[in-house]
Amino acid sequence: MSGVQVGPCQLEIFDVAGRLVGSKQWTSLEAGSHDFVWDGKRDSSASVASGIYLVRLTASDKEDRTRFILVR
Repeated sequence: MSGVQVGPCQLEIFDVAGRLVGSKQWTSLEAGSHDFVWDGKRDSSASVASGIYLVRLTASDKEDRTRFILVR
């Protein structure tokens, strides 16, 4: 996500079926490395199952995607 200086940023977590299970938004985030720890819960506070999840990070006109495995 190089090239983004300061601005809004959104992180979304999806299950493999494409359903949004978690999200976080920042109104102003500086460029650089940041840590985000997800508690494994939906936005509704219900825990999600072990499995593969997809992450989409959007900042300005840039977008990055990755996946991870949640093991309970």
